[in-house]
Amino acid sequence: MAFVLAIVSGVLLLSGQFSGAARWQAIIDTLSRFIEVTPSIQALFLAIIAIASLGGIAVIIAGLLIARGQSRLPRLLILLGTGFGILSLLMYIVPQAIGGRFPLIGESSAVTIGVVLSIVARSLAKG
Repeated sequence: MAFVLAIVSGVLLLSGQFSGAARWQAIIDTLSRFIEVTPSIQALFLAIIAIASLGGIAVIIAGLLIARGQSRLPRLLILLGTGFGILSLLMYIVPQAIGGRFPLIGESSAVTIGVVLSIVARSLAKG
């Protein structure tokens, strides 16, 4: 079930041209305000952003890996590809809902559904 959700999620993310790269870039930008970002930290985040820029493709690959019985790498790929975990999704949706706005990620209901499905797939892929 997790692999099907991951693949459907990846297709939805691709249809909305969404990736988690911007969220990871925002994290490194925020981090650099508080600590010195060394070249090794920059290299780490460059690798993370490179994977995250694949977005839906990373999530589809995760689904295929889940189908092959893997769990740790697919869970990481889903997290990187979407830029969202359960907590960060709630931190995104709740303030928008309180403000009276319908919370859409990437201004697309397909992307929002894709992110939610990917988080469910990640949860179902036991690690």
